[in-house]
Amino acid sequence: MSKAVVRAACRLVAWGIICTIALASLMPATHLVRSPAGGQAEHVAAYTASALSMAVAYRSTSFGLIAARLAAFAASLEYLQRFSPGRRSSVADFAFSGIGIVLGGLLSVVGNGLAKRWHARLREKIESPRKVVPWLRRTGQT
Repeated sequence: MSKAVVRAACRLVAWGIICTIALASLMPATHLVRSPAGGQAEHVAAYTASALSMAVAYRSTSFGLIAARLAAFAASLEYLQRFSPGRRSSVADFAFSGIGIVLGGLLSVVGNGLAKRWHARLREKIESPRKVVPWLRRTGQT
């Protein structure tokens, strides 16, 4: 698979998560189904997934910019919930969304570090025949 296809798939997943959050946030309370974990855990999980997926999909963009845009998105949705029947806005919910954004950023940093380490080890294994058999290094044969 080419890098362009992978990048497009990652962006599709990221924007799918964003659209799902918007729909779930603005849905009337009578249609909403809550998980046993509760609304605040749902905020953390949803925004962790969105931040992580956006960080992966837009690797060349600084995570600070991604986080700021996600925080503005979360604040907008919290405000718009006032107009959805049976829903209310909450500063606490916005704070839990922010916790999810930070957690998603931390996971992307850790995941990126692990991926770099894995690629370095893979590269080392590919180059290892030259280290094991000295005469291959001298003659340039593989």
